[in-house]
Amino acid sequence: MRPLLLIGALVLGVMSSVTPAHAAGVHMFVRHEVTDYATWRKGYDAFGATQKGMGVSNQAVYQSTDNPNDVTATHDFASVEKAKALRLLRS
Repeated sequence: MRPLLLIGALVLGVMSSVTPAHAAGVHMFVRHEVTDYATWRKGYDAFGATQKGMGVSNQAVYQSTDNPNDVTATHDFASVEKAKALRLLRS
């Protein structure tokens, strides 16, 4: 199975208008094309406990309407350091 970060990730900074106690401070967006969405999704879901243990506070997966194998996953973290740790694990 392809690594989650095939194409790459974009990490955005802390939102200044929201206090960190009420919202995730860092949002990671990962977009890539998988060979077979159903197979990829099983592997992604199996990794959920590890994601949570590494600081993912919220996540979501989106598929393109034109190509169901074009996937974007989002992950929220409390800090840039936690986001980078997950990115390094999956690359």
